[in-house]
Amino acid sequence: MLPLITAGFTGFQFLMGSSTVTDAWKVSACASAGSGGSGPPCDSSVNALTGTDELTFHPVPSLGYLVVRRVAKLRAELHGLPGPEIAARRRAGENVHDHEDRLELAYATDTLVSVLDHSPELLQARVLIVECTFLDGRKSLEAARAGCHIHLDEIIERADRFANEHVVVMHVSQLYRPDEVSAILDARVPPALRRKMIPFVPDGPHWPG
Repeated sequence: MLPLITAGFTGFQFLMGSSTVTDAWKVSACASAGSGGSGPPCDSSVNALTGTDELTFHPVPSLGYLVVRRVAKLRAELHGLPGPEIAARRRAGENVHDHEDRLELAYATDTLVSVLDHSPELLQARVLIVECTFLDGRKSLEAARAGCHIHLDEIIERADRFANEHVVVMHVSQLYRPDEVSAILDARVPPALRRKMIPFVPDGPHWPG
């Protein structure tokens, strides 16, 4: 599944910042601890980013990914102390920091919508990249589920659960022209969610190829 991620990361540097995207790619290319993946162990020193696998739902084994940034903050009881004293405590082996995990980027595509129910942390990431293959009545909800894909109806049903800053929808079916996707989202998606939603489709009326 890893090669599928490249387009998503490359296209969203404006959301994450170039360095974050590059480091997120490094993290996603390794196997997270305990995942049983075949890649090298994740190195948590890569710009303080770590990666975890999320089980997705498709006819073949598939995974989503969650990139977490670990941020060090000075412990509250040390606030106001002189810098040299804090440095001396650290040299003496005292842990002077608390750590906060920030969910930076979630990726789930080629999956049933149940991934959002089984892994609700995806809905808390700053940026969520999620498939939305079918957008209207041109393909029924039942047909979308039969193919293990997400229908926009299912996103709309969960509209108030998306705590993300940005929701990037991709894997849109070629039933739709790229230049009509935004108008469909405008007409159907509740405004609060629509303001966060970015369709990952080409400019113009045609798909590549």
